[in-house]
Amino acid sequence: MEVVGLASGILTFLDVSYKIIKGTYEIHSVVSGATLENTHVSIVTRDLEEVADGLKGDPQKIKDPKLIEISTECHSLSQDLLKLLRKLQPRDGSRRESFKTAWAAMRKQSDVRKMEERLDRYRSEIELRLLFLICTGDSVLKQQIEQIRQMSAKVNNQNARALEDIQNQLDSTLRELQARARETAVRDKGIARDVHHIVIQSNENLERIDDVHQELDTVRPTQGQDGYRRLIENLYKLEALMEKMPYENRILRRLSFESILRREEAISDPVANTYAWMLRGPASTTADASENCLTSLTVAGTPASEQDLRMETSAKFRSFLRGNGQTFFISGRAGCGKSTLMKFLVHNMVVREDLETWADGFKLVVVGMYFWGSDDTLQKSLRGFYLSILYHTLKQCPELISVIFPRSDGEGLSSDAAEVPISELESAFSRLTELRNSETHSKYFGDTKDPFALSVFGSKMYVISDPKQTNEVYKNLETLSFIEFVQGLFKTNGVSNAGIKSIYMDLPSDKAGFPNPQGKSLGGTLVRQMHIHQLYPGENLDQLEIRFHVYFQGNLILPMMRKVCAPYVFSQDDSSIDLPLMRWCSEYFVRAGGIAYFGDMLSAIDPRLASTFIAFYDLSWQAIYQYPSFLSRKMRAERDRTQRCFKKYFEVPQSQCTGDAWFTRTMENELRAIGVGTDDIASLLLTLHWVCAGSIRIPEKTAFWMLTYILLNPWYIEPLRKETEAAFNGDALVDLHHLHNKCPLLEAVWFETLRLASNAASVRLVAEDTVIGGKILRKGSRIMIPYRLLHFDSAVYGDAVNEFKPERFIGPANEKLTRGDSWRPFGGGKTMCSGRYVAKRATRE
Repeated sequence: MEVVGLASGILTFLDVSYKIIKGTYEIHSVVSGATLENTHVSIVTRDLEEVADGLKGDPQKIKDPKLIEISTECHSLSQDLLKLLRKLQPRDGSRRESFKTAWAAMRKQSDVRKMEERLDRYRSEIELRLLFLICTGDSVLKQQIEQIRQMSAKVNNQNARALEDIQNQLDSTLRELQARARETAVRDKGIARDVHHIVIQSNENLERIDDVHQELDTVRPTQGQDGYRRLIENLYKLEALMEKMPYENRILRRLSFESILRREEAISDPVANTYAWMLRGPASTTADASENCLTSLTVAGTPASEQDLRMETSAKFRSFLRGNGQTFFISGRAGCGKSTLMKFLVHNMVVREDLETWADGFKLVVVGMYFWGSDDTLQKSLRGFYLSILYHTLKQCPELISVIFPRSDGEGLSSDAAEVPISELESAFSRLTELRNSETHSKYFGDTKDPFALSVFGSKMYVISDPKQTNEVYKNLETLSFIEFVQGLFKTNGVSNAGIKSIYMDLPSDKAGFPNPQGKSLGGTLVRQMHIHQLYPGENLDQLEIRFHVYFQGNLILPMMRKVCAPYVFSQDDSSIDLPLMRWCSEYFVRAGGIAYFGDMLSAIDPRLASTFIAFYDLSWQAIYQYPSFLSRKMRAERDRTQRCFKKYFEVPQSQCTGDAWFTRTMENELRAIGVGTDDIASLLLTLHWVCAGSIRIPEKTAFWMLTYILLNPWYIEPLRKETEAAFNGDALVDLHHLHNKCPLLEAVWFETLRLASNAASVRLVAEDTVIGGKILRKGSRIMIPYRLLHFDSAVYGDAVNEFKPERFIGPANEKLTRGDSWRPFGGGKTMCSGRYVAKRATRE
């Protein structure tokens, strides 16, 4: 696998480098997918640095000196190319150019031509090496692939066919690229002769040399580009198969047993067309299962009545094949041919065609199992039944093995233990049947707002998109719960079980500190009440707003912006600064939020904390979806660094921490009062800061999108200036009250930006079977409410829901839209974001 990964990295580097050198490297817009013509040199440099990281291979693991040599040469080339790109970076005071414009002149240098020659050589070398590795039996990689293939064949893993297909595609693509390279070499020689011929004729024809070079440049970049893409894609597929197939094979080997196919192999095929009559009847799609019932099938009587009965039986059997939720039971005396009939039906194409109709586009899995009174206990036991049905299903659907046998559960099963515990088989069988049911239900998906279910890694999640049903979820506090979700986040971020137990333990109603008249727990009730006390309109919110205001006033001047934005500024001159808008908004709001809540102490402990927290926050979805550590290393590293900073903060005596918010100090006091230690306090406050960061990151992202939409719709600029003019004295914002209460267009722009740009969602755990929208949501599942779907409902917001139209929120429509069931930028119910007021105020400033 390491060999394939390194080879993929080399090919990706060569592909990107070739496009850079040719000046054809393109970046595509995340929003529209269109090419960004003015791609900046710094972005190209960053991308090259990222692909160059894939050139690092461990010789101890790869054990292929030639491949290591190629990767080393490519790494050297990457450093040379990066040096050239850095020369194109704008100096202080200069304006930035697009990559294509800046590179056009650089391409004429001899260094670039030499790099192009090196790229061609490395391409040829890696192609030849891959041909050897993939197609030659002497290579370690080919031997590894062959071992996996042989084991897959033994256990009938259908991924063996996929592995063989990828090998064949790689072989074909490599040989195709080699052939094209030879053709190009011949063509290049011909073009070179043309150049020589033109030069020795006359100066009048020298202009044709540029045309010839352009011809050469159009030949080389296009040669094999599709082939290279296929090569890289198939290498990634090969790497994925080689990573998962050994585990799949181990699982299938443990599910298989010696006599699993003995009975089927012992059954003779029917003579001639003995059972052909069973499939001659017309197929229908009868919905009523009772209509497919036969009291019995007897062959006594007249030939005509026998033929009629056979035709009726055949029609009902084929209707059963195409229908849902039925069992077709065939009985008869011993030795009458039931097993022979079953084998005939399992392998018959008419049966498969009828089942394909029933499957309606889903993958069809047909399992034939035969149990009889042999001396083999597995052939007549429940364990044998579980083993057989799991084996026969999973060998056809190896992609389900990691779902049915998650690695944490399946490692024991994949060992060579003498016997698989029946409990493990029962759990696996349960997961299989639940998966099957969810797939069957998914056939009835339609363009409605009814709840629908998704099965993700064996867990069921119901999606609610109807506004009225959303309210049902919010109001249900008995069978739907949010606490488990929050507790899971606490655990993910390192809060100890003892710490979680302490904060969810009911406290005395007469305790000291924050009032607790109902005797509730800190985590269950008091934290939210303290947030409300801090963030709802009042003195505490005013103090928080003033801190944001002071930070912005002091840092939104050019000298301070040069200092604060230095790590990411593009270019600057005496009167302006050129920087990435999203990062600027992010850094400023996170820094302001940190100071507003914690004073200056956090940034004094770690001046880079804002950047670290942003990096963690942007990847924190990996924590929510419980990504394994090897897939979330960066997120975990940024989180741990943030956590260490929080721990150092709470180790500092409160007397030395000035400027912190009421909530921060009160929360620390409440936690220490119930015996929670500093480590847990740091983890808890980090989690709360993360979960509640919407009050900081919502204005950050909304400010970015507000500015973006205004710049894209410039006719709003002058009306906004006129409307907000009274709040300013020169460049200084002096009247916050005017800004908050007398600027209807500004408020409408804020609301419309929230509608278009917010992408939050709410979750609940189904603690007991619950009916929502007439559908039963099962215990143990989760509910998700994606608010974005509500905000694009044309029945509520009009036909132009994808367009920026702040006018929809002006006048009487404002209150109607922002108080309706379809308005959820901050959630709803008891879990509605308490930071919505500070988010609104901070963004407007």
